[in-house]
Amino acid sequence: MVPLRLICKFNKKVIIFTYDMLNKHSYIPSQDKRFAISSDSHSRERLTVVRDLLAEIRRRFPSVRFSLALFGSLSKGKLLDEESAQNSDVDMVLYVDMDDIEREADAFCRDPEFQRLFDVKYANALTEPHVVRIRALLERRGEKSLSDYERKTVDPQRIKRYVAWLTMQNIVRKFFQSGLQERVSSLGNPELTSHFNVWPIRIGDADKHHTIWCAVNEYETHCHYGTEPDVPVEVLAPFALGVGGGLNEYIRDFVARLQNMPSGQGERIWASVNEIVRKYERRGDVPAAMERQFPSTLEQAAVRYGVSSQVKRIHP
Repeated sequence: MVPLRLICKFNKKVIIFTYDMLNKHSYIPSQDKRFAISSDSHSRERLTVVRDLLAEIRRRFPSVRFSLALFGSLSKGKLLDEESAQNSDVDMVLYVDMDDIEREADAFCRDPEFQRLFDVKYANALTEPHVVRIRALLERRGEKSLSDYERKTVDPQRIKRYVAWLTMQNIVRKFFQSGLQERVSSLGNPELTSHFNVWPIRIGDADKHHTIWCAVNEYETHCHYGTEPDVPVEVLAPFALGVGGGLNEYIRDFVARLQNMPSGQGERIWASVNEIVRKYERRGDVPAAMERQFPSTLEQAAVRYGVSSQVKRIHP
């Protein structure tokens, strides 16, 4: 069940009430910092465990860039005590660089667990009905009889790269979920570790899958047709509280590409991102003290994320 969040104002502060199946609790998010981790021992333990798990998965697969975005109440300074800690989740997204996965697919098989899972998933992929059908056509009629889509579908290297991604996603998800459950002493409800996603990410424009720009473009397309999601997490997550510094290069690349667009276009796209972030991070009510932490213009975004205004050319 997705928690229901209600918002009300009290003495000009936004109080967020969360109702779930277990109990009811409320908190006032930090009023001066966009992101803040409470000083209580439960919140600090969670942050430490998340950092440790990220460091360990990076050491295990050193050729892959992993980035972690922390959001929800933990990133907004919610104070946890013994009771609330038992029913407070850890919301986060772990990003895996898709270019690294595709480039290093063979190297990962040196990891025993990866090799075992990869072999099973690769065998399963080759027996998918649509793959079997196209491979049969290939044998009977030859490659020239296939469409571009059909050629890609049965391309062994393409299948291998896709299976490598599925395998990595499976390993990372299991590693983090079990790690949180085993190492966070106050995480009382096992279901609360399920608020964790493993998503692909890469550098590039809107026409490249898994880029920040692609996520924004897809959201705007859904809005045009009236099919937008309740919460556009794919757009929000990259701009959440980054742990370990990995997300910075993707944000800087996105902002730099907007800067290089014809006059006005980049500003319009950034305005859309800014509106989404404000709406869903702070329900549209950003305290005056942290206004500068939500850059309204593309120029302000470039300053906040360390993008040089001299950038004129972006490598694909």
